[in-house]
Amino acid sequence: MGSCSGNFYAFQAADGEVLWTYDTSRDGNPANFHGDVLVADSVLVFGSDATESTGYVYALEQKTGNVRWKHREPGGVVSEIVRDGERVYGVSSRGALVCLSLQDGRLLWRADADSAGENASLRYSAIFHAGAIVYSSRDGWLFAVDAETGEHRWATRLESTVNTELRRIDDVVYVGTHGGSLFGVHVETGEPRFALDLVGMLYGISPPNGQRIYVLAEDVGLVCVDPQASRVCWTQDLQSMWSSFRPLIYDGLIWAGNEAGVLYGFDLDTGEPRRDHAIDGVVRGFAFLDGRLWIGTLDGTLYACKP
Repeated sequence: MGSCSGNFYAFQAADGEVLWTYDTSRDGNPANFHGDVLVADSVLVFGSDATESTGYVYALEQKTGNVRWKHREPGGVVSEIVRDGERVYGVSSRGALVCLSLQDGRLLWRADADSAGENASLRYSAIFHAGAIVYSSRDGWLFAVDAETGEHRWATRLESTVNTELRRIDDVVYVGTHGGSLFGVHVETGEPRFALDLVGMLYGISPPNGQRIYVLAEDVGLVCVDPQASRVCWTQDLQSMWSSFRPLIYDGLIWAGNEAGVLYGFDLDTGEPRRDHAIDGVVRGFAFLDGRLWIGTLDGTLYACKP
């Protein structure tokens, strides 16, 4: 896991013992981490960004934390890392898509977005589909490029800055915006297929559950949307301002956390609360792994719980 101190840690799952640490301050200013880690065989690949508008994509040995390679990228890489064979892709805070060699970190190509405006986001995202990379960029632009060459296939502009991950259901890619709208575009053409106005900025979308999407909205809480019917199925107040980066589905429930230190599990169909876990701290990142619930907090404490 990565922390806001700029350190990346590996922990022993059984007791929390720190196995190794990588301190990004050795490469400049301490980095931030906003995208999920890609586990590629025995290597961890992840992006970082820093306050001085630079950052790295790192490939660290999973067992030791030794650097396999690192790629310096203007703006840093804020998205999750996407893999296609021996290539990996990430989106920088400046809205550029970079393609790197998984073996040695060599830059294979970069799709810049200089013409796409200035309004940036820390929640850029990329997905791989049918030989193309679809990704979000500045000022609400969505692009698709050829995964091998970086050649543009289509471009679509939304009404405001993208503020969630991209999620795909069948042939439609969905994304939420700073302006509070949920959009869907055709994955192969970029043609608009869906639009629904919600209340407040949208922040995180869970992986889809069938034909439903679960998204965090600033002024509402957790919202369940059925895009096929163009309707909101239910909303659920988190009792305190949401704070988790995105909702996650586990054990038949949709989970999200708040600033009061409570992680809730809601019924997928009705939104009724079914489970909760309280901790001492503001819930930020969380994950379910090997029968345990892992919760990271803004004060720097990591909890391991029985879900």
